[in-house]
Amino acid sequence: MFGRLVLGSTLLACAAGVLLDVSPAFAYCRQRSCQDDEETGKECLTDEHGCIIEGNTLFYASPCLSFAVASGQAEALGLSDEQFEAIVTNAFARWKNVQCPGGGNPSFEIQSAGILDVSERFFCGVVDLNVSVWMMSTAWPHEAEALGYTTSTYAEDDAEVFDADVELNLRKILDELPLDSADDVMLSIITHEAGHFLGLAHSDDPNAVMYARYGRRDLLSRDFNQDDVKGICEVFPPVDEPVVCSAPGVSEAAIDEAACEDAKKPPGDDGCSVAAAGAPPGRGVGAAGFGLLLALGLVRRRRPSS
Repeated sequence: MFGRLVLGSTLLACAAGVLLDVSPAFAYCRQRSCQDDEETGKECLTDEHGCIIEGNTLFYASPCLSFAVASGQAEALGLSDEQFEAIVTNAFARWKNVQCPGGGNPSFEIQSAGILDVSERFFCGVVDLNVSVWMMSTAWPHEAEALGYTTSTYAEDDAEVFDADVELNLRKILDELPLDSADDVMLSIITHEAGHFLGLAHSDDPNAVMYARYGRRDLLSRDFNQDDVKGICEVFPPVDEPVVCSAPGVSEAAIDEAACEDAKKPPGDDGCSVAAAGAPPGRGVGAAGFGLLLALGLVRRRRPSS
């Protein structure tokens, strides 16, 4: 799945906590396997809020999630790799710490798998050997006004998510945003993209973190509202017992094409005695994307998120 954040529509800032409002009845949207296709003209069925209602809902098989950050890419923003990693960690913590209706917090746990030497998103066909990477991009292939873009790779049969890579539009961020508040600005953008990473699409509530378009002021002033809270608490409803996860590891096959190809070889081929299993028969993969746009007074039909 894909998601994008656009400037003019920006992400929330670093305010903590949950704001419950009594605004009109908006609706959060879940990411689904149906995706609009401009080349074929296909448009997925939507409800009155613009939420896609066709296809399976994307989901993670386990509440134990992990991510990594690409090394050296945040230097242009005056941030070290460790600071970049900490901002992503903080963004996920904000989602984790919301108070769900009826009590409790969303039931996922997420850990950093570290800082990796990667330059572009990559999915290995060996579905259990992937790592979700957050990276900065200067050669931006997505919508020009997008601040961020999340690409989730999932099983075509049931929409289980295998990988979610997040690209941040470095050039747009440098050109448009107040870098004297780089930590706060990046936390806002990354919090929005973390919502996509966790399975939320765009909301039609203009005050929600998951709204598709932010104005520049929104980057420093947006906090979760009731729409965001209901959404994340549906994706990961609270549970009575704490979620216990082992420390994440990173396989070379997750970031290197040659190592990935080696992992696909059958046992004994080229001296390999063990081979990781790829996707089971009938479980092809699809991809969806969502992003955050910097709002510049444009109104567009909602597309897969960023």
